[in-house]
Amino acid sequence: MAVFKETELIKLTGSFGDRELRIEKAVPAKANGIQVVFLHGVFSSANLGSANKFRVLAGEMCKRGFTCWLTETSRNIHNRDDFEDQGEWVRLAFAGKAYAQELSDAMKMVREVIRRTKGQPLWLWGFSLGGISACCCAAEPDINVKRLIVAGTGLYPKKKAEYMFELPILNTLKQDADFDVMKKVRTDSFIAFRGQKDEIFPRKACEKLYDSIKTDRGRKLFCQLPYADHSIRCVNGVVKDRLMSEMAEIAAKFQEPED
Repeated sequence: MAVFKETELIKLTGSFGDRELRIEKAVPAKANGIQVVFLHGVFSSANLGSANKFRVLAGEMCKRGFTCWLTETSRNIHNRDDFEDQGEWVRLAFAGKAYAQELSDAMKMVREVIRRTKGQPLWLWGFSLGGISACCCAAEPDINVKRLIVAGTGLYPKKKAEYMFELPILNTLKQDADFDVMKKVRTDSFIAFRGQKDEIFPRKACEKLYDSIKTDRGRKLFCQLPYADHSIRCVNGVVKDRLMSEMAEIAAKFQEPED
């Protein structure tokens, strides 16, 4: 049986480059009513392409009844797979883009999902920089988040990764991102995933973010996945789909307390 009952591509107007935002909706065979929006990391994309990790994660969540919405922010070009030199692609795709624009894109797509789903329970799941954007969305008064999930998200990088903050989007993060917004986040429950071998953020940086989020019901979980990398996609350089399955299982089984 197919993992997705149906899929849909939605396009909106974004803030930068070709001004195209993409949302791919994946509907399970038997829906539980919960809507999960995935926000990708910097220079990345969440889509249903065969090689995209979010397709695997969406498949695992759909198996468990969740309707998934995979997002892609605006950029100059979208053909990442055509470039052997990923640094060149980053420069061509994102040169001149600020984090304020990246966040604006994310919020617009989240609000579009809310508009389309008419009050159904909303989960936001952000990876890396997408986790910061998810937190910012959850602090907005008109965005009601039932569950907030971040993966590979910290408040400061390791020393050896500081060079990345000279790249587009990241080079405006300090001026555009209000990290005090974490205190304004509103959510019933919060999960923070981290790969044990995260090469970008130290554990303390991830724990600092985790500690700053207060949930409405005190429901929180910090989960470190053994030997996984920053993207929580690989173990010792080898892609492991089981990581997506493990996160999906943990997220689905982490239940709200009874009223």
